[in-house]
Amino acid sequence: MELARPDARAAADNRATLCLDVSSAGEAPFDPRALFVEHYGRIRSTCLAFAEPGVSVFAFALDRGTWLGSMCLAARPGEIRAGVVGRHTGADLLVDADSRLALRHLLYVIEPMPLSDALRGEVRFRVMDLETGCAPTDEEGRSVASLTAEGPVFVRVRDVGLLALVTGDATDWPDKAEDAWSCLPERVFVEERLAVGSLPRPLPIREPARGKERLGRTTVVRVLEGPTHVGSLGSDETPCGRVRLVSHGTRRALAIGQETLRRGILVGRYERCHSQRGMPIADERVSRVHLMILELAGKVCAIDLGSSNGSFALDAVDGCAVALRAAPMVDGQRIGLAGAATTVSWSAEPRGD
Repeated sequence: MELARPDARAAADNRATLCLDVSSAGEAPFDPRALFVEHYGRIRSTCLAFAEPGVSVFAFALDRGTWLGSMCLAARPGEIRAGVVGRHTGADLLVDADSRLALRHLLYVIEPMPLSDALRGEVRFRVMDLETGCAPTDEEGRSVASLTAEGPVFVRVRDVGLLALVTGDATDWPDKAEDAWSCLPERVFVEERLAVGSLPRPLPIREPARGKERLGRTTVVRVLEGPTHVGSLGSDETPCGRVRLVSHGTRRALAIGQETLRRGILVGRYERCHSQRGMPIADERVSRVHLMILELAGKVCAIDLGSSNGSFALDAVDGCAVALRAAPMVDGQRIGLAGAATTVSWSAEPRGD
C-alpha cells in the first residue's frame, strides 16, 4: 500500500459519516483514459515492481486530477486476498479526499483460484459497495453495487476515481502511455442482477468500441446485486445454511439462502449491517462495519473489513485464537469479533438424499 500523504493515517479521526446523500444517480461519467495517461509513470512503475499476478488499485481525486494512493493484491492459489477502500485508518487504501465517502466504502476481493489457473496468470476479482447508500458508478455513470471482473475495471465514488488493473505480465506496460492504454482490453458490461428465484438472464449493457485501438481484445465485467439484508430472505430462496450470532450471552440463528450468501452479508454495529436485522450488536469493541460473510469459488468465506480490533478464528490452533483477515469458514467454527464476547459462525444445512 502507498499513500500520497504518508501521515494520513495518523491525522484521520475515524469520525462517522454524519450525512450521506444516498443517491448516486446522475454521477457524471469520468475519463479513466485521461487519468491513466497523466499518471502512467507511477502506474507503470508500480505494476512492474509488483510483478506477480494480481490487481493494483489506484485512487485519484477527480476534481484535482491528483493521485491519492494505491494498493496491490496478489492472486495466489487457493488464497483470498482483500482490500478495503475508505476514510477509516484501518482501510487498506485510505482515501480521505472526500468526506462523503464512508469509513469503509468499497471492498476489492481476489477470488481463490485453482493452481492450474494461477499458473496461467489468470485473475478474477470482485468490487463491492459495503451498503453505503452511494454505490460506485462505471465509466458511463451507471450504478454498480457489485461486479466481478478478470480485467481492468474503472469506477467512480463521488469525486474519487479508482482504476483497478490486472498485473503479472510485464509486456502490458510499454514505455509510452498511449501504447499501454491500447493494450488494455475493452470492458463489456453484462447485467446479472436477478430477482430472487429467477433464472440467469445475461444482458449486455455496453458494446465494445470498434476499431484498431483495442486490438480486438475484450474483457467481460459482470454486474451483480450488492450485499443483501438478512431480513430480505424470501420464500423463493431455500436456506442453505445458518449464521449464528452470539454477543454477551444473547444468541440468534439466521437462515441464509444461496443468493444472499453469493451477494454477501455484513456484520457489525451499524444499522446498514445485515446482522442488525437478526440481533443488534451492542459490543462497543466491534466495529460499525466489521466483517463480510461471502461465497467465493463455492466456499463460504469471512473477510475482516479493516476493523479496529480485529477478527479471530477461535480455537483454531491448540485452543488459541488466530488473527483472521480473509479465509474460508470452517463449518461450526466460531469467529470472534474484537475478542470472544461477540462471535459469528456458519453451519451448512444438511443436504437431502
